[in-house]
Amino acid sequence: MNIGSMIKGLMGDSKPGNAKPLELKEGQVVRGSVVSVSDDGGEAVLQIQGVQVRAKLETPLRPGETTLLQVQPPGENGITVMKPMTGALAELPQASLNNLLKDVGLPDTKGNRELLLAMQRSGLPLTKDNVAMVQNMMTAKPAQVPVEEWVQATGIAFQRGLPVTAETVKGLHQTVFGPLCTSC
Repeated sequence: MNIGSMIKGLMGDSKPGNAKPLELKEGQVVRGSVVSVSDDGGEAVLQIQGVQVRAKLETPLRPGETTLLQVQPPGENGITVMKPMTGALAELPQASLNNLLKDVGLPDTKGNRELLLAMQRSGLPLTKDNVAMVQNMMTAKPAQVPVEEWVQATGIAFQRGLPVTAETVKGLHQTVFGPLCTSC
């Protein structure tokens, strides 16, 4: 660990020439955290691999969200364009999935991979807080309800600004997927 440069950085003595280079290639998938968003929501400052990048967003994100982003062809004035990933996690490189699991504090298990996949399909941002919220809701999931459906109902509550409680998620699940079969 280079403590000298860390001390210089804390004291404000870092030089612009010491910045880490970040090379983003079209089609590359990276994990990024939103630092700030412009007033119109079209541009954001993203933290990618420890480097802050100004980018145009194809889909609005909120500050604090962490998600997988795919580098798109450069936009006007050469600004980087990023698109949040909507595909299956199984299609992601193994290293990206492992990093994502580690970033949200989950062990690498089949169940946790399925949980992240269900969250992604439901449109829930893959943040540590959201993973904890979904895991909390999983304890209230009835045994006969598929994980994917339960996570989707949780995502609907979250996206609509409803309280994410067991009662809310149960009600939304019943509304979207129908009543549970109690005689099954």
